[in-house]
Amino acid sequence: LTLQAEVSQLEGSLEATDTPHFPPYLIPDTSCLCDSLHLVKQLTQSGKGILIIPISVIDTLDFLKKESMGAREAIRWLEAEFRRGNRYIRAQKSSEKVPDHMPKNLKKNNRDLWSMYEIFSCARYLAQQGENISSGHMVAVLTSKDLGRTSAPPTFQKLLANCHQDGISMEKISSFANKWLDTLKSKG
Repeated sequence: LTLQAEVSQLEGSLEATDTPHFPPYLIPDTSCLCDSLHLVKQLTQSGKGILIIPISVIDTLDFLKKESMGAREAIRWLEAEFRRGNRYIRAQKSSEKVPDHMPKNLKKNNRDLWSMYEIFSCARYLAQQGENISSGHMVAVLTSKDLGRTSAPPTFQKLLANCHQDGISMEKISSFANKWLDTLKSKG
């Protein structure tokens, strides 16, 4: 019986290393919620990770709601999920951020870049909370933007590199959803 338990334990540890690690925290940016809400919904329904909605994303959705139907739809969905008490989705708490060296007046001068700084501040906080997880990333920041074509300032590129070292990945939502939803279906 002891040998069987040991074999089962070893098989379990092998399975854990063979399969990719699903990040426990998923953070969508504004473009992700406006342009790819159906994929965000699918990831939320999978029940594998907790979707954290940063305060800056909520602020930006509110700013865009007059001109963007996608922003209005995302706001309605988020409000419904928050009211329903979905345990796989929640808003960022005001304490869930790390101090950073954000340029002054960034929100006023470049709202998109400000939002990304805020998103990564939240992601870095969450990644620090799970330092004991060694395999894979703790946090995945999801976007619908084409990451290969984004021309970001050098300060943002440095921030992105630091976040990667902290256990944070930034991925295009379509690629991330395809990879994980297929993996989850094959296990299911």
